[in-house]
Amino acid sequence: LEHIYSLARKLLSAERAHLFTIGRTMAELSAPGRNQLPFFEYLALQRSPVLVQEGELSLDALPSEIADWRFPTLLFVPLIAREKALGVLTLGSRETRDYTPEEEALLAAFIPLVTGLAEAETLRRDLDRQQTHTAFLAEFDAAILKPEIAEVLGTTANLVKRAMQVERALIFTRKGPKRELEVAAAAGCPYAMSGKLADHACGRIAREVAEGPRLQTLNAEAIQRRLGGDPHDRCIERQVVAVPIATPQQFYGVLQVYNKTDGTDFTASEVQLLQEITAKLALAMANVELYRDLQQAALETIKSLARALDSKDKYTANHSENVSQYGFLIACKMGLPFETCERIKLAGILHDVGKIGIPDAILNKPGRLTDEEFAIIKQHPGKGYRILEPYKGLRDVADAACSHHERWDGGGYPRRLKGEAIPLGGRILALADAFDTLTSDRKYRPRVDMDWALKEMHRCAGNHFDPTVVEAFFLAMADLGPVDLNKNALPPRELLLEMAATVQSPASSPPATGDA
Repeated sequence: LEHIYSLARKLLSAERAHLFTIGRTMAELSAPGRNQLPFFEYLALQRSPVLVQEGELSLDALPSEIADWRFPTLLFVPLIAREKALGVLTLGSRETRDYTPEEEALLAAFIPLVTGLAEAETLRRDLDRQQTHTAFLAEFDAAILKPEIAEVLGTTANLVKRAMQVERALIFTRKGPKRELEVAAAAGCPYAMSGKLADHACGRIAREVAEGPRLQTLNAEAIQRRLGGDPHDRCIERQVVAVPIATPQQFYGVLQVYNKTDGTDFTASEVQLLQEITAKLALAMANVELYRDLQQAALETIKSLARALDSKDKYTANHSENVSQYGFLIACKMGLPFETCERIKLAGILHDVGKIGIPDAILNKPGRLTDEEFAIIKQHPGKGYRILEPYKGLRDVADAACSHHERWDGGGYPRRLKGEAIPLGGRILALADAFDTLTSDRKYRPRVDMDWALKEMHRCAGNHFDPTVVEAFFLAMADLGPVDLNKNALPPRELLLEMAATVQSPASSPPATGDA
């Protein structure tokens, strides 16, 4: 390009030269509906050189790219090869003058030469862009294999912004009970995750695309005409391409890209690339949805097995449900995130699922277990872990469920973990399991007195149970009253709060040890 500029300045006595690239076919430039073309595209459609002298065009009418060109004579030379507008070579001269017949002849001979050079440069750029897009698709194909859709969308937005060389990339998906379109991922937009884009141009465009759903390419004039002003006045849209993310059966969202950084319009090949991206993204989202459905179906099957196991014995009919609810209440009192509380609640439902592998003769034995039988019973946390562990989305649940017989002092089973080496969910469920077992009838004994059970929980803080969990337990019981989940009367709230306040915490937690 520098060679072209130097040659143009010498041959045509110009002080400044620059090629403003377009890279679109003439058919695209003259397509119906493109009534207000960008400045250089309009000049390209003239096909012949356009001479503009001082006074013939106001400075306000000049595009931003040449707004600082203070030349009395401007010459615009469209470069067209095989019906493709490569760009417009713009020359600036400090003299106000017309071109002589000799200069016009020289210009006529010069145009094919510079067009050939510009075409070679355009082909080189196209090849570079194609290689970039190929590398992008390889990286994108790897990204969409991730199981977490939020990570897939975030990676996609960043990859698209970089590979397409655009100012912004946004991905909208349906969220919330009303299934409204909201930004799920973004790159290059300071407003994206503020939740305030419903009335922004991008939000309204996304809704229009969703109604089709169909691809839309809008320039600045079309955005202004159809959608009105942009409430974020710092956003200046030159062009947007909005593509639906959908399979033939399901609409998932919208991918939008704004303003190529080189100032040119999106080409047909770039729009085609965006459509390829959204087709793959829709398939990935459908696969994630299917995977979640299968995981949920498998989980419901396991939960049904756990409930069926409880229901085989009238004495344990509600045990897992109670442990789940107690665990949830304790976790909430500890100030854990709601999602974590929900995961502990799920682990409570599944905490005894390993008993599926224990003989009924041992589970239902009305008398005291022998040492051999107790050794078999102690296998159920490990069996439960092996049932749950294959489900990647249940690893934390499996860890909590298989740890509910560990002790704070390291004397529990199956791994003899100690202190904070025990997963927090397991520490919470250990107390929930023990309390519900004590306060409900069993084949081998009736329920114990409530006062004794509460005192036992209090006494075991720091040896059997995590003291922090014990304190949260009493706070939860104070809010639960007047009865517990087994319809046992609870003492007055004030007494429970006093017991919470007097839980003895060791000066330091036991060291985190264990053979896991």
